[in-house]
Amino acid sequence: MAFVFFGYQIALTVYSPHRSHYWEAWLYYEYATDKTKSKRERIEQCKKEHSQTWTVSGGSIDYYEHILKPKYLK
Repeated sequence: MAFVFFGYQIALTVYSPHRSHYWEAWLYYEYATDKTKSKRERIEQCKKEHSQTWTVSGGSIDYYEHILKPKYLK
């Protein structure tokens, strides 16, 4: 969001430590899952069809565990 005030532009940004992982998962959830299912079922569909598990040195990271609230991980 940005606005101009007396000739100066002021911009507000939101920071997320898992920026691209968050938005990719949200876009998939919003546009590619079956909206007739419950939230939990849609999240399971995301995990199955659009994995956010990345391999890094020393192991792998499932970003769903980092970007979802604990109540959705049960």
